[in-house]
Amino acid sequence: MAAVSDTATPSTAIDLSRLPAPSFVATLSFEEIRADLVAQLQVLLPEFDATVESDPAVKLLETVAYRELLIRQAFNERALQCMLAYATGAHLDQLGALVNVARLELEPATDTTPAILESDADLRRRIQLAPESFSVAGPATAYRFHALSADATIADANATSPAP
Repeated sequence: MAAVSDTATPSTAIDLSRLPAPSFVATLSFEEIRADLVAQLQVLLPEFDATVESDPAVKLLETVAYRELLIRQAFNERALQCMLAYATGAHLDQLGALVNVARLELEPATDTTPAILESDADLRRRIQLAPESFSVAGPATAYRFHALSADATIADANATSPAP
């Protein structure tokens, strides 16, 4: 992911690529989950012997452990979609809606081709710049946001003044 920064127009934007990815649900290994399930079953059924690998209960616990592993992974991946640094597609569009930023259309749809829309990276950059546009005092980053939002063909923009 590209960093949002520009030496010509200083911004308070955080370089999203430098932020560590959070984990919402503890990431456990299959073995850790299986051991926890075995321990729980042994509390409920003290006579249960987990060393008998052919026991159908052991196979069932392994199946449940694997499913829990997949659910934990899916939950963490979906939760990341709620964060600007990791959101893609419709999830990113929804984050943009929070600050009134919609994906720009590069080329309209035709009868034979779908519309070509702004990339996730470009939309993410504009979403991150959006709070700069809230000011009415004319900061350079606000002008940059409005310029980038004016048309999808604008690759970059910079606001300068010959005198303060």
